[in-house]
Amino acid sequence: MVLNGLGFRGQRLYLFPEIFRTISIERLFGEGVTREDLNQYVIGETLDGIVKYGPAKLLTEITLHINHSSHYGSSTCLLIPVHCLHADTTSVSVYGDYKDEETESIDITFGIPKNGSWDLKQFVLSLIVNQHGIPLFMNTHSGNASDKSTILEAIKCYSLIK
Repeated sequence: MVLNGLGFRGQRLYLFPEIFRTISIERLFGEGVTREDLNQYVIGETLDGIVKYGPAKLLTEITLHINHSSHYGSSTCLLIPVHCLHADTTSVSVYGDYKDEETESIDITFGIPKNGSWDLKQFVLSLIVNQHGIPLFMNTHSGNASDKSTILEAIKCYSLIK
C-alpha cells in the first residue's frame, strides 16, 4: 500500500496480489510470506485497523520512530533536528455518492476547491513537514473546512502526539 501510495506502483487496491508479481516478497516482508498471503481480505483488514487506530496518529508515530531509530542496524542515529515546520492543506476532489454515511469521520462535501473542480465533492488534507520535506503529521478534514482552522488544529494535534 505504501509503495502504491507513493506512486511507485500505479495499480488499484483490488489488484493488490498482482502488484507483487515482480517484487521479492521475502525480501520486503521477511521469510515465509507469499504473494497469496497478500490478498484483498488482508488489505481490507489492514485498512480497517488503520482507521480504528487513527491514520494521523499512526503516520506521526512511524515518522517519529524512524527519526529516532538506528540507521540500518548501526549505532548511527537518524535523529534529524527539526529547525522549522511547514504546515499546509490541500483539497482532494472525489467522485461518487457519499451521502448519509453513518461515521464519526469527516464529511465529504462541497467546499472551496484548490484545483478548481467546483462540481466535485472533496475532503481536505493537512500536512506538516520538517525543513527537509519529511512528513511528520497528516490529518483529514471535512470538505468545507477552512485553512485557518485546519492548520491550527494540525499544529495542536502534532504538539500533543510528539
